[in-house]
Amino acid sequence: MAFELTVESVLGVDDKSLSEGIAMYLNPATSNVTIANATNIQLDPLAIYDANGRLVHIIDLTHMIQKRTIDVSRIASGVYLVQFHAEGASTVKRLIRQCFFHKRISYFDQSTPSVQPKGYFFA
Repeated sequence: MAFELTVESVLGVDDKSLSEGIAMYLNPATSNVTIANATNIQLDPLAIYDANGRLVHIIDLTHMIQKRTIDVSRIASGVYLVQFHAEGASTVKRLIRQCFFHKRISYFDQSTPSVQPKGYFFA
């Protein structure tokens, strides 16, 4: 009696487990964003794309252990797509880069002291 055994296996990480294992925070970000890798697999360099699909930045994550903080202060405010790759799987996360408003300006008529402030705006 003879039989045939065929074993098919795929080594690697599927897209869903990579997506669930990668986190980006604080998002929206003003200057830094932290990437956490709960999958404990080695990530390939990530790519940041703007809303028009243009490649903005590539960051090497090959030596990242569990977390890495990335400086995003040099990219313009807006919405970006961050593409992660690892062992044949890929996932995309959204990054929102906000500008940092740090100066509060009061606007009211300073020529007449009896006038109450009308409000505040940020510049």
